[in-house]
Amino acid sequence: MRRALPEFLAAAALLCALGCRRADTASEPPRVVRASPPPLPCFTVDSGPIAFGKMSVSSVDQDVSGVQFSFEIHSGQLLGYVRDAAGEVPPRSPLQDLQFDSATDTLSFVYVDSPASKDFYRYHVTCDRLTGLARLFVTPHDSGRLVHDTLVRAAVITVP
Repeated sequence: MRRALPEFLAAAALLCALGCRRADTASEPPRVVRASPPPLPCFTVDSGPIAFGKMSVSSVDQDVSGVQFSFEIHSGQLLGYVRDAAGEVPPRSPLQDLQFDSATDTLSFVYVDSPASKDFYRYHVTCDRLTGLARLFVTPHDSGRLVHDTLVRAAVITVP
């Protein structure tokens, strides 16, 4: 038993180091992540980009708010992006850790929404909507908030 304790502590230290490194990656610049595309007719090179989400314009001050996730196929790989509007429509940012699970027809990805916070998404995907779960506002010290989410297909925002 005495020998198991140092091995346990070494394993715990390794997990802590990896976890701390993972938390630090929020400040790194986003990179484009490629995944295998879903086998759906709307996720082909010929179908062009596809988007899900909603942007709303305030009738009072014309501020834009909302989120849109868009996906496109390049060289047989799926690329994903996000536009998270708060006041105006921002340029798109690449999604991180984008994956498609063919066994469950789900897309999963991470959106780093600030240097200290990430959002984790897992959606069942169809050509009409994304339906699933989002874990929002995850930080190194808070597991965030889990919400059920459905995003309908939308026109792709192309600018800025």
